[in-house]
Amino acid sequence: MLDLPRASWTTTLTGMALGLLPTAVGNLTWSYALAHLPAGRASTALYFSAPIAMSVSWLFLGESPGLMALVGGGVVIASVVLTNTRTR
Repeated sequence: MLDLPRASWTTTLTGMALGLLPTAVGNLTWSYALAHLPAGRASTALYFSAPIAMSVSWLFLGESPGLMALVGGGVVIASVVLTNTRTR
């Protein structure tokens, strides 16, 4: 059952802000990146989102990543660096 009709205005506005603001910020930063970089190069930066999320959860939430998560994050970062520094 949908609880939206019973929710307070503060709760409803907070939920809408959490849905709209991150979307707006994400689209604006992506548009900025595409205006200043080629699309292929800008899209490789999206692979940094997983290691950043893992770092944020470790620093702010106290969640310690496992060995495989650390190895995977290292592989991702190394591949992005290799892709963006490789010359033709």
